[in-house]
Amino acid sequence: MMSGLSELIELQSFRPAVDAPVALVAAWHERRAVVLEHLAAECRAVGHESPVAAGAAVTAHRYAAQLAARVVPSAA
Repeated sequence: MMSGLSELIELQSFRPAVDAPVALVAAWHERRAVVLEHLAAECRAVGHESPVAAGAAVTAHRYAAQLAARVVPSAA
């Protein structure tokens, strides 16, 4: 199992390009939020609060939701 910090570092290497589809960027930010939540939980498990990680997770969830709301379903 990968630690939250290692996973966050790895996730950064897969950050979407500027011209990536909005849905892909939203999914990346949602994944980032989950990783940040795990990082905050790992910190709590060893007796350290991480308000920065927890706050960043909330912000990433909010941003992902805003992006997802902008995605217009394609006519299939």
